[in-house]
Parts: sequence; structure tokens; C-alpha cells
Amino acid sequence: MMQELMGTARNLSLVMSTGKPQASVEVILITCEPMFSVDGGGIMVQTRVPSTVRFSTSPDNLREVCDELVSFADEADAMLARVEVSAIPTCPPELGD
Repeated sequence: MMQELMGTARNLSLVMSTGKPQASVEVILITCEPMFSVDGGGIMVQTRVPSTVRFSTSPDNLREVCDELVSFADEADAMLARVEVSAIPTCPPELGD
């Protein structure tokens, strides 16, 4: 299953590079993977198992990544704007939402 984003965090630090301090950002993405199981009563139960993805980068590189992520969001919004709501398949009422 695909990981879902639960949250973000960061750690800031200064590192010495060629005798000069440089800023560094550790980015922490907190994700989870939904897990489905059936309990003793035969009811399907969903649990989430959290995990983290961590990477360290410079402030400039982080800005580049953020700009790219914003463009992903813009592309998704543009795709949605091109779609007619009536063209999107929906779940039949007898199956629920």
C-alpha cells in the first residue's frame, strides 16, 4: 500500500564546511501505512503503522524541492479544473462512501 503523509518536522544545525559554518536542515516526513485486518468478531479493523523518512539538505536545496512540490500541487489543481464532476465515477449508494 502507499504511504500516507501524517506530518512533518525539522531539525536545524550548523555544519563546518571548508572552515566556514553552513546551515543544514534535516527534514523529517512522518508517514503511515494503513493496515487492514479482521478482529475476533469478524469486523474489519484499520490500524496505522507510522514511520519516518529523514534527509538532510541545505536551505537552498530545500527551497528547490519545495518549489517542485508546489508545482506538483499546481498540476493536480489544473487537472481537477479540467474534469467535469459528472465524469468522475462514484461509489453506488448500496456500497456506501
